[in-house]
Amino acid sequence: MVDQFEEVFTLCDEAARLWLIRALTTAAGPHSRVVISVRADFYGRCARHPELVTALHRAQVLVGPMSTEELRSAITGPAAHAGATIETALLARLVADVSGQPAVLPLVSHTLAETWQRRRGVVLTLAGYEDAGGIEHALARTAEHTFDHLTEDDRGRARLLFLRLVVPGDGTEDSRRRVRRADLDVPDALLDRLAAARLITIDRDSVTLTHEALLRAWPRLAGWIADDRDDLRAQHRLTEATAVWAAHGHDPDTLYRGARLDRAARLRDRLNPGERAFLDAGLAAEHARRRAGQRTTRRLRRFAAGLAVLAVLLAGTAIVAATAQHKAARQRNEALSLRAADAARDLIASRPTDAAALALAAYRLAPTAEARDVLLLAHAAAGATTLGRGYLSPPGRFAATYDTRTSGEQLWRRDGTTWRPAGRLATADSYLHASSLDERRAIYWTANTRSHLWDLTDLDRPRRINVPAGLGMMQSLDRTGSLLSALGTDSTARVWRVGDRSVRTLPAGDVVGTAVLADGTGVVLSRRTGDQDAIERWTLDGRRTGTLLHVPHPAVVQAGPAGLIAVTSYLGDSTTTVLDTAGPRAPRIVARVSGLDETANPAFDPAGRTVAVIDGAGARIWDAATGRSLLRLHTQGLRLNSPRLSGTDLAVLDGKSAMWRINADLTAVIQQTCARPVTVDWHRYFPGTTRERLCPSR
Repeated sequence: MVDQFEEVFTLCDEAARLWLIRALTTAAGPHSRVVISVRADFYGRCARHPELVTALHRAQVLVGPMSTEELRSAITGPAAHAGATIETALLARLVADVSGQPAVLPLVSHTLAETWQRRRGVVLTLAGYEDAGGIEHALARTAEHTFDHLTEDDRGRARLLFLRLVVPGDGTEDSRRRVRRADLDVPDALLDRLAAARLITIDRDSVTLTHEALLRAWPRLAGWIADDRDDLRAQHRLTEATAVWAAHGHDPDTLYRGARLDRAARLRDRLNPGERAFLDAGLAAEHARRRAGQRTTRRLRRFAAGLAVLAVLLAGTAIVAATAQHKAARQRNEALSLRAADAARDLIASRPTDAAALALAAYRLAPTAEARDVLLLAHAAAGATTLGRGYLSPPGRFAATYDTRTSGEQLWRRDGTTWRPAGRLATADSYLHASSLDERRAIYWTANTRSHLWDLTDLDRPRRINVPAGLGMMQSLDRTGSLLSALGTDSTARVWRVGDRSVRTLPAGDVVGTAVLADGTGVVLSRRTGDQDAIERWTLDGRRTGTLLHVPHPAVVQAGPAGLIAVTSYLGDSTTTVLDTAGPRAPRIVARVSGLDETANPAFDPAGRTVAVIDGAGARIWDAATGRSLLRLHTQGLRLNSPRLSGTDLAVLDGKSAMWRINADLTAVIQQTCARPVTVDWHRYFPGTTRERLCPSR
């Protein structure tokens, strides 16, 4: 039983959220049930995760306000169990006050607790209820009374504590937040006092608001939240950034700088020691950069003065001075460019066109990698498209979206430059696992326990293909989808050709993954050997032809066109290795990237020209023939997923299932950005510099 499931959207980072959702949906089965409760205003976010859409289909209960009789039972039942009685007048008044209101039980609970403190013997009376302030004022009165009796210093600490325990809503209502005790710079005596007043709850190592109703019932807290809403959001982002900094061993590249650092510095008084350490490290790094720039400037000034004295005799030294001044100007411009790129990155989600214009200006002032990354990402966000209720994956031969009527998938076929509806897939309990390169056949998985094969040749009438019993979990297909590999329950690899009556079992044990080669000439197996997985190539008739690689267990292997395969090891920081196995000699490593998160996902160009890997922090593209890096983007915080690659054009989905097309051709991106009006407040972002021409003359 998982209560307050909405906290997975307010407290978890993307990796933890995906892990928890997959763990819960995988745990449910014939012998176990998983029940989650989620606030109605967060229900829409559940639909962004295919596993939850599948799990919630025909398995949901909408909980509305309690009926009058249910309220009476909820009030009188516990009292009778405790040997107490409730005046008839109190019961009638209480039911009348709360009847028909949603989410009112926390207020009822607190009001009855306060009425019990004012009981007559073992009788809860109407007079005690009114003395407590009634349903509208009991909780606020308790909170206000407790706050009024604090010292001046404790009031300031209490204000910061309550605000830290709140997540400001973004299109949803505000919600409470669970915070580790170690992250609170609050005296134990104050925590105990607030807990005794039942305003907060202290667990073994965390603190949270006792009643989420406190956010609405206590006017003082509601006023604090309204006054500090922007600062609260900034503080929560700083808390997440502090966690990333700590997780990466205090990597200086993860520190704030520029406008975000200035904003964070204004929040110092409300930060805990860990967050202040993160802020101080950022300020120290910024100070060091400024001092280095000042030292450079002073040296240049002294040098220029000396050159002025010797100018007549040493005219040539003027060239040296000009070079040094140019270097100082370049360093200043690079610092301003980085700062503007940071500001543009913060605008991508809300104003992508403005973000692209600001990133272009930053790139024109100094062509830093950061400015280029933000320009490419903002350009992609500005051109984002969607279809239906959102793409399930970037479209290719066809598009697929959520089908609200059947809880399956709606297929779409191309009609010139637009899409028109085709057939529907009854996949309410399953999700796409793999498809053939020609996209005419696809494998769907149901909770990692069953698999189905679909024929998508006729998009108006997709049909399920029957597979032999005992084939196991289908895992991959060749280019045309006529040859499949599967994993048996006995950890053996199976190979089956569509239309055949028999299934071939390869003589290999301890198999944990399979991938049939695109040309259908063999199969790549991942076999567990101790704490490692051996990646081996086998023929269809059961002969092992070589071991390609050894990687830490567990590993996932995927086959692409032209003999390309990708092996991703998920132990600790994930590592993806891309191999070219087409040649007759030893396999060639095309690319290897480490430090990935658990969302790491490779993608192949259908012609085998390029390969890409994306995760929650970045996107990378390599030339498959030479291994040369064609694109490296930092996408931290944008939650891009489901890559599809065509040459150097990378299509991805964002957190709202809209499709972005990331174009690695910077020249083309600049031309397309300049096709729209491009305006930037130059002197605000680049003070003391000469305005650069943003777009080429036409």
